[in-house]
Amino acid sequence: MNDAFLLAAPVVLPIAAGLLLLTGRDRPGWQRGGLVAATGANLLAAAALAAPVLGGGRVLAVAFGGWSAPVGIAFHADALSATMVLVSAAVAFAGAVYASAEIGRSLWRRRYAFFYLLLLAGIAGAFLTADLFNLFVWFETMLMSSFAMMALGRRRRTRREATVYVAINVVSSFFFLSALGILYGKAGSLNLADLAGRLAAEGGDALVLTSAALLLLAFGIKAGAFPLFFWLPDSYPQTGYATSAVFGGLLTKVGVYAIFRVFGGTFAALGDTLGPVLLAAAAATMVAGVLGAASRHQVREILSWHIVSQIGYLLLGFALFTEAGLAAAVFYTVHHIFVKANLFFAAGLVARAGGSERLASLGGLLRERPLLALLFAVPALSLGGIPPLSGFFAKFFVVRECFRSGEWVWAAVALAVGVLTLFSMTKIWAEAFWKNPVRPSPRRAPLPPAQLGAVLALGLVTVWIGLAPGALHRISLAAAEQVYAQRQPDRALAESSGDLASDQDADDGKVLPRIRAVSPELP
Repeated sequence: MNDAFLLAAPVVLPIAAGLLLLTGRDRPGWQRGGLVAATGANLLAAAALAAPVLGGGRVLAVAFGGWSAPVGIAFHADALSATMVLVSAAVAFAGAVYASAEIGRSLWRRRYAFFYLLLLAGIAGAFLTADLFNLFVWFETMLMSSFAMMALGRRRRTRREATVYVAINVVSSFFFLSALGILYGKAGSLNLADLAGRLAAEGGDALVLTSAALLLLAFGIKAGAFPLFFWLPDSYPQTGYATSAVFGGLLTKVGVYAIFRVFGGTFAALGDTLGPVLLAAAAATMVAGVLGAASRHQVREILSWHIVSQIGYLLLGFALFTEAGLAAAVFYTVHHIFVKANLFFAAGLVARAGGSERLASLGGLLRERPLLALLFAVPALSLGGIPPLSGFFAKFFVVRECFRSGEWVWAAVALAVGVLTLFSMTKIWAEAFWKNPVRPSPRRAPLPPAQLGAVLALGLVTVWIGLAPGALHRISLAAAEQVYAQRQPDRALAESSGDLASDQDADDGKVLPRIRAVSPELP
């Protein structure tokens, strides 16, 4: 299987499957089964891409059409992008299985499956592209499909929030496109590796700083970072639970990924300038999100505010501008994708079992639905950082790197926010599961096996990461090394064009640094 096929499959396959499903839009069964099959095939394609990268230590790169930078369209898969494609495909498959038991006939007829698959293609394209303009194109693909998925609902508030969502993201697109114009006029290229070389000696140039600021604003809006997060907590709860899970788990992480990739590599020379700004923004994001969550009384509203809070941890690790800090942020990103998506899945089951999302209307689910109580407790405790789940190690790595870098204040903020996060999760537990029912509970039907299976699968991933964090940590360190390798522009450009044998030894002057065995104390 050649590299071009491996790189193109996670993008082309969902688009092709989505177009095929349009032919049967009046057959909900065909739509439902087709979406599950397509996302399952896409997961296999993502695993095939990840195998040589994560298992074989390779970097895959293809310049389509044979055009090299700065003209050609290039795809690039290193440890970071391959991991993100694999994780997003896994969550999208779980979301499709969950949606098969949740989505009604009317939404299937309104092309829900097509927009779901188009969103998946946009996410994969954003992770794999090696070019800023094409990153913009994939961002717009994500915006179009996610807006359509939100607007499919017929409630007035849903459509109002969808309008706000698209308006804010159009502003983000304006910032992004403006930055691209400035960069292309300044450097004559938008290839990420090529730009790293052309801008290496111009870190203090006014146009470079302006484009960097505009890109940071654009990515900050996508990520939901402070103070640009205000659109997020009200938007995500207005969709179905499967859609909320995919949005909450994946969409903000694309913005975070762009920050990692662009400011860790292409604009790495600005680290000294951006570091203090990003540290302060990370702390403010954590605090604002967790306080917003503490003040809410509906399950998905609490979870949506916690998306904002947890984005702060990702930015905190990256803002240290060290390889170990970025590795901690990558580890946290993978953990959070699984946990946050799973919490939204579990929230749907809580609402189905209890008849409401409002905490005041819930109660008694621990006795009535003990399996659901366990399935909710795993991601909830992981989000709060309780060992031995994945969230404990995610927070540990970020806080440890803060201490190692001498950033004691930000480490203290991260620890305090962790305590408040645990408080929010215990509030949901106490109200929905522990307290007595508000009213007598009618006899309820069993919860759908497909939805329980999706929650169980993601919960097992969370437990596995917690019991054996060493594997993911090593991958995260390899990802950080490769991102920071763009500080050596000649090597990075050769890698992105596929001109070097990327799996050769770093001591011979090749592109990919050797993947180190780290943290031997971890399982």
